[in-house]
Amino acid sequence: MLCFYDLSDEERCRRTASALMAGRTLLERWQALEAEGQNRWARRAQRAADWFIDANITRVLDLGCGTMTLERSLPTFIRYLPSDVVRRDDRTIVCDLNCDLPPKVEADGVACLGLLEYLLDPQQVLTELAGRHRVCVLSYNTTNTLPNLTIRRSHAWFNDFSQFDLERLFERAGWSVDRAERFGPTQMLWLLRTLPH
Repeated sequence: MLCFYDLSDEERCRRTASALMAGRTLLERWQALEAEGQNRWARRAQRAADWFIDANITRVLDLGCGTMTLERSLPTFIRYLPSDVVRRDDRTIVCDLNCDLPPKVEADGVACLGLLEYLLDPQQVLTELAGRHRVCVLSYNTTNTLPNLTIRRSHAWFNDFSQFDLERLFERAGWSVDRAERFGPTQMLWLLRTLPH
């Protein structure tokens, strides 16, 4: 199966624009993910795992689990629950967050690593998650560090938030920022906690 990144930048942008206009997930972006490398995001996953450990999380729902890099970074005492738009193994909770609500599972933590950029309505998803989980570890490539829309669409990203705008969105969705740090040249990582009711 052809990897999304085997396509030209122009073709990737065209497919992203088409999916955006149709209001649908660009499934071909995710079907041959293994070709991009299983441990491509190992450093990010380890940082997220450390934050989950520090927050005394015992069960993690990994939304957009991809090649399940996070699972390899978590200690065995934290139960791992993978979810993605395509089946990764027999444990995968298949869920398309552009047309379905997040899965309802028993988990005190949720990971959204490399996820938010691909969502048509990230606030709705984050609001749902705030009602179910007490901690979220989330990454995002902000427009502060990557403002070029052509580059963003070539990655199949559907939205474009600055750090300020995204943190306002977190608050509106029911989260408070516990930690925020730059990760690599274009990403930010956040540890979010639910706001008290």
